[in-house]
Amino acid sequence: MEEYILRLRPFITVDLLWTRDNQHLSQLVSRQKGCLYCLDSSGSVINSIEFKKLLYDSFEKGKVNFVIGGSLGLPETLKRRGKLISLSSLTFTHQMTRLILVEQIYRATQIHKGTAYHK
Repeated sequence: MEEYILRLRPFITVDLLWTRDNQHLSQLVSRQKGCLYCLDSSGSVINSIEFKKLLYDSFEKGKVNFVIGGSLGLPETLKRRGKLISLSSLTFTHQMTRLILVEQIYRATQIHKGTAYHK
């Protein structure tokens, strides 16, 4: 994951924030500005090209925030506040979800630039 964050530095800043419970997660998210995307298995399944479009359309509006829930998922209040997207219909650990998300953000930058990384 650190490798992808390092590769992203010329393009965007990735901040990873941690909380211990849903109450603190909700408080943290409420202080964030910009677009909110909640990663949830019930969300829309999109491909990498669609993710790139979503990401770059969101960049035009300002900061982009992704929220990953704990083992019990996200609180309903957060699900109602953000757009729900799913990285897969499979279940991943929190750590794997972070890695997949950061890699997809990097992939989106490469698709946007037109490099061969995506293929």
